Amino acid sequence: MLCIGDLVGRPYVAGGRDPETGLDCWGLVREVLRRQGVVLPAYGEHIWHDDSDSAEVAEQLLAGAADWQPAPIGPSARPGDVALIMLAGRPVHVGVLIAWPDFLHAYKGAGTVVIDRLTSPAWRHRCVGLYRHPALVAPVAA
Repeated sequence: MLCIGDLVGRPYVAGGRDPETGLDCWGLVREVLRRQGVVLPAYGEHIWHDDSDSAEVAEQLLAGAADWQPAPIGPSARPGDVALIMLAGRPVHVGVLIAWPDFLHAYKGAGTVVIDRLTSPAWRHRCVGLYRHPALVAPVAA
């Protein structure tokens, strides 16, 4: 189970990496996965605001860099899967699945960390895919 209750409503801050002062989308993913024992790189402070950095992260997820694995989209998705999302026609936004189809993300348009549904009209056509970090790949116990 993901412990995220204290993150909902935190302010969106471009380049934010600290839950106390605010997070951007990558800072939020890093924080949620850190709580699961996964350490992710910080990348540049302006990762999602600089085309080269955001393209690099999207490319790494899409190419399976660092052994990120594509995860199923739908009820078989797991908490902690990372959603790669298109904004303005480019895969430059990420969020963390908390339970299908709900995902947590820090979104400039909302101004805070929010929970949205990947199946909602606003997001259903924007999700490029879900990706699972290798540390979270172990099968779910039946």
